Amino acid sequence: EVIRIAVYDKSFTKLREVSINNCKTAVPFDASSGEMYENGDYLVLHTSRSQYADENGARPQTQLTVIIDKSTWKSVNMLGKFQYNHTSHALREFVRIDGDKIITANLSDAAPLRGVFLQELDLSGQVLHTQNLFTAGGNAGANCTGMMVGGLEVSSMGYLVPISTIDHSLATAYSNVNIEGIDRENRDIYLVWTDKNTKETRKTCLALNSGANLSGSVPCIVKLPEDKFMVLWQKFSDYSNDSNEFCYAVVDESGTRIGATYTL
Repeated sequence: EVIRIAVYDKSFTKLREVSINNCKTAVPFDASSGEMYENGDYLVLHTSRSQYADENGARPQTQLTVIIDKSTWKSVNMLGKFQYNHTSHALREFVRIDGDKIITANLSDAAPLRGVFLQELDLSGQVLHTQNLFTAGGNAGANCTGMMVGGLEVSSMGYLVPISTIDHSLATAYSNVNIEGIDRENRDIYLVWTDKNTKETRKTCLALNSGANLSGSVPCIVKLPEDKFMVLWQKFSDYSNDSNEFCYAVVDESGTRIGATYTL
């Protein structure tokens, strides 16, 4: 057994346990965290792992996606070394279920894209569509991407993903430990909306910190009633890890901001 998922009711009575094995995983959750999501029929775990050493002694770090059919409580997708949605390196993962599709938001430093991307999977884990949301500069495999994805939500019209990112036009080189050409990694806050049908993508800047002694934290997104959503983040005025300002903005089902960006 590599991963065990325990299912409880809201009175904390254990209902069942699901054992995940034969998944080419030496270290589960390695270098990331991941997320679970369920509807009435399926439970999905979308996370990361380090695999067993290959012929060169390297331990590939990739994503691990487990799709469980709740009628049998068994995984129904291939859990091997190269899943259909193979991602390397897998730096952050979010997942939702939308009808008969599994939607994931991901950050990678190499494959299939360098940066933040969205994927649609069928219920067996096959990739139906890959959508680039925000491209990171630098060469494939350089761990520093200058960005972070903070969530994923589904509206009646599309998919919403909040991102913090540097101004990549200022960076000159990316490595595993730092980004050259910038004194500080001032992060701007964006919300990226993708139309479910046309795959049109629209970026909305919620906080522009580049060029100022400001930065935004990893942004989160919360679903509100009436097909609205709130994006939330902290604003930092320096790099002492102190923050006196909490920021938020509300957007509609098409990712359009309603009103201003507010600060507490």
